Amino acid sequence: MRLKLLGMMLLASLLAACNHSTYPEIEQQTDFIASVNIQEPSLDFIDKNGKQLAIWPLSEAYSGATLIDDDRILLYGHELDHADLIQLSTGERIAEINTGEGTTNALYDADTKLVYLANSWTNTITAYDIDGNEHAKQKTGKYPMSMLRYEQQLFVVNFKDTTLSVLDAKTLQKRADWKIPASSNGLLAVRDELWIGGHGSGSTPNDAVVRLDIHSGKMLEKFKLPMMPIAFLEQHDEIYVLSHGENILHKLDVHGKEISSEEVGANPFALASFAGHIVVAGYDDHKIYWTDGTSVERSQTVGAGPFQLLVREK
Repeated sequence: MRLKLLGMMLLASLLAACNHSTYPEIEQQTDFIASVNIQEPSLDFIDKNGKQLAIWPLSEAYSGATLIDDDRILLYGHELDHADLIQLSTGERIAEINTGEGTTNALYDADTKLVYLANSWTNTITAYDIDGNEHAKQKTGKYPMSMLRYEQQLFVVNFKDTTLSVLDAKTLQKRADWKIPASSNGLLAVRDELWIGGHGSGSTPNDAVVRLDIHSGKMLEKFKLPMMPIAFLEQHDEIYVLSHGENILHKLDVHGKEISSEEVGANPFALASFAGHIVVAGYDDHKIYWTDGTSVERSQTVGAGPFQLLVREK
């Protein structure tokens, strides 16, 4: 009987181990850019020279990820009821967070040491500590998605609504709701302004960026930037905006005046700054493009459907 019990315990432990993959290790001191691919879920880790450090074939239908400090990555999926916290230097899962289905986005803030998860089913933002313990929760508008932490506030764009929720970054208490266009997406703090892009609604694609006063929510300007400007990045007082409806990378000054534009990728969704380059992910052609911010320098193939770019650079 005792031997039978031990055998059953061993089998249970083996089955548990099989349910959660162990991934190739990523050395803790290595800088990388990671492509989060969602058509066939995987992660490509690439160093500053374009060398492939590792490929993680993901075991579940993850649709996004965020880095936590220097050695953890959180993987989540809109159709999954949980998120997994993986240690990069070992490739092992260290925690599972019961999120419920509907996670649209995750954001880690190094100042508060909190991970914010947006959920489109419950229309909430939930904050967790770095070990996955729930810290606070707050209702938002419909389909919260884009998030930005600025000073003591968390800005949340409600994609299927016409409001932006302004929350306290630590407690998640609601401070305000600001009026924004429907189907907004993408956020950037530029000096004392909040820049917001979007897809557009119905059959009308968005072709503009809205600039709000970051303290009051008052609209300052709405300037044309076709088509579907959805991703933003600031680098050395230059603003990069990705218009995924036209496959264009725009470079602007801090006042919104265009400096240059360049066609890059097929249906690009994400851009990031890494190793002195502006890197763009082409969702439909399964490539990332290394640019100098004005023109494409080189490209390389990654997994199917690169949707996010994560950077660890010390």
